[in-house]
Amino acid sequence: MSRSSVRIRAARAALCLLVAAASAVGCSRTEYLSTDPGRNLSIDFATTAFVKNFNFLSPTNPGEPPGSDLVYEPLIRLSPSEGYEPKPWLAASWAWSDGGKTLTWTLRDDVTWSDGTPFTSRDVAFTLELGMKNAQLRMGNTGKIVGVEAPTPTRVVVRYSEPAFASFVSYYAVKIVPEHVWAHRDAATDHNVDPIGTGPFLLSTVGVQRIVYSLRPDYWGAESKGVRTVTYNAAATPNAILNNLLTGKADYAQSPLIGDPKKTFVDKSPTNHFWLAKAGAGNALLFNNAVKPTDDVNIRRAIYASLDAGQLVRLTPGATDEAANVTGLNEPTYTDWIAPEFRGKRQTHDADAAREALRASGYTVRNGTLTKDGRDYPITLKIEPTQATSPWANGIKQQIFETLGVEAIVDSSVQNSSVGSTGDYTLTLGPDILGQGALTGLRFALTAPTAIGESASSNWSRANSPAGQALLAQMGSTADVEKQRQKAFELQRILVSERFTAPISPYAWPVAYTSKKWTGWPNQDDPQNVPPNGRGDLTSTILNLTPVSESK
Repeated sequence: MSRSSVRIRAARAALCLLVAAASAVGCSRTEYLSTDPGRNLSIDFATTAFVKNFNFLSPTNPGEPPGSDLVYEPLIRLSPSEGYEPKPWLAASWAWSDGGKTLTWTLRDDVTWSDGTPFTSRDVAFTLELGMKNAQLRMGNTGKIVGVEAPTPTRVVVRYSEPAFASFVSYYAVKIVPEHVWAHRDAATDHNVDPIGTGPFLLSTVGVQRIVYSLRPDYWGAESKGVRTVTYNAAATPNAILNNLLTGKADYAQSPLIGDPKKTFVDKSPTNHFWLAKAGAGNALLFNNAVKPTDDVNIRRAIYASLDAGQLVRLTPGATDEAANVTGLNEPTYTDWIAPEFRGKRQTHDADAAREALRASGYTVRNGTLTKDGRDYPITLKIEPTQATSPWANGIKQQIFETLGVEAIVDSSVQNSSVGSTGDYTLTLGPDILGQGALTGLRFALTAPTAIGESASSNWSRANSPAGQALLAQMGSTADVEKQRQKAFELQRILVSERFTAPISPYAWPVAYTSKKWTGWPNQDDPQNVPPNGRGDLTSTILNLTPVSESK
């Protein structure tokens, strides 16, 4: 990320002189940087309208406008293309002590906020203290923090009540906010309409259909090779996004496209590109492990063996393209973290195994419904109609019926994702391994279950696995990566045996872009960054783009 300090200072000076000259004739900094359409990167975002609320911490904000990762930055970077190995960002280094109960950060000393104020350890301490004061804020699972100190401007000491090695990767999601701004705000309710960050871009304009960010002339990190403004455009449907890409109104979109992207987009022009950037996590059919009949492991095994994941993924060619690994962790991102016996092993349909598991459960099928001890147990699959994986619902229903004779009821009336977090379902579709980093993902699947009706930010399956929780505690008590890996292998054996969830496909970010105006895009053959991942990857991608007119 860093460059020669001499080159950075020279670039800053040149930009500042240009801005000063523009101001002398009555132009603002953002107006000057926004005037050249050849320097604008246009991004389509799947929404009907933008809301002017940039508070990414607020539990009541349904979804911050896009682009906040260009303004706010975390301490570390995690990228799927690098196996989620933590890399420095705002932090220069870190060190553990006291058996994993103390984490000491050493920060960069050349970072400034976009209003010119120096970035210091007090900003990091303040951000973490916000999470300590209000557990409802969106801070990520950084462990049980009991105290934060800032003994010097570049040193932060975080203290935990228990070893927190396994929680470290969650710092990738903690975007640091400036104390001198947020100390006067209610972090739970303020709309943060004038965001001040350490990132390379400033918020320029916000409208219902468009958000514009302008490049900072004094960004502490890498120089931009060409992009001066980034414009996010609201596009209500995948068809609208496809049309905007085809006509050149958009340069990039993170969105599934209508039909088969190769036929509808890629084949239309040599400058059109599409790839599915694998995140290592998975899409899954989620079982509610706390309600009948899916509290029975044999019912879960029977349903999973009924599925033909390869057939399902063919229904969504723009969202995914292969069946999942049986652990829910997927290659190549997590290859080193998958137990040897499960590497390359994907979900396949097995009718004999499905029927044998049904017999072992003691349930029988009567009129398409599971029954036991004289009582019927209907199975309902609840989905959001807008889910990218919603086309799978009827396919899953058909596969279960054809294999087991069980008639699942598909309920597509759900209007938000609360069905998973509250446990109001028998089956639903959702993320199998949530979060970045193998350790975080396994914690999602096996942490202590939350009661039905109570909101859960993890363990939507309500799986009860004391053995798994013990292994998680052991993983979190050591900084030895190889020991963590061996515990992860044991955890996967529990996941596969107990079948708490039913992995269907790897989760993938659809990346559609055109190279008409810009070159330097990452792709499936050279995934140096995964743009939809946000944080450092999005920043690195945008700053690395070069105008076609200058690359020839």
